[in-house]
Amino acid sequence: PMGQVPDEPLHLCRAFEISEGQFFTPVADGKVGSYLPKDIMKTSQGYGDVIERFRTARLNDANREFLNYPTSALYIPLVYAPQALGIFIFRLFTDNSMIVLYGARLFNYLAGTAIIYYAIKLIPYGKLAVMVMALLPMMVNQSVSASADVLTNALAIFSVAYALYLANNGSVLKKRQLAVLASSLILLSMCKIVYFLFAFIVIILSNSQFTSKK
Repeated sequence: PMGQVPDEPLHLCRAFEISEGQFFTPVADGKVGSYLPKDIMKTSQGYGDVIERFRTARLNDANREFLNYPTSALYIPLVYAPQALGIFIFRLFTDNSMIVLYGARLFNYLAGTAIIYYAIKLIPYGKLAVMVMALLPMMVNQSVSASADVLTNALAIFSVAYALYLANNGSVLKKRQLAVLASSLILLSMCKIVYFLFAFIVIILSNSQFTSKK
């Protein structure tokens, strides 16, 4: 049910404000948050509650309140791009808040799955292991949510897979390949700072694969 994944309501608040063009969460009276439809913060207790909210819940700009979400406000807008896009597109067609929030989940799932798909396609060995990892209950639980961890997990898997692909290939790296590897590692580090350690995976590449020490 909506909101049952850990911290999902907080992630939805961040994604919603980004969908409205507000990329940095303001601070007001020592609290970090924005004036958003209060229904976003509501946690469904079961699928019966979800169905009822599908029937009655509406996004009303006149019925907003200040919502506090200091933890998700720390994340960069990048990790909420799929959710924000889903919210933006679905709001063009409906004011049903549950449909809009499930739109955020749907786009997040599609983005994370697409990245992992290319990781499985590129990795030279261990494809079954990556697939099994992607289908673990905890991964599936996250992947169908609006959590920022969906993109973080997918980029972590892709970065390792792409580095192994380049190392296994053994040929001199093209600028495009270097750009993809660097971009994936930089974006992953920006998702969560502790993931900067993944950058050290470049040590598996041979010196001969680089055109110069620079």
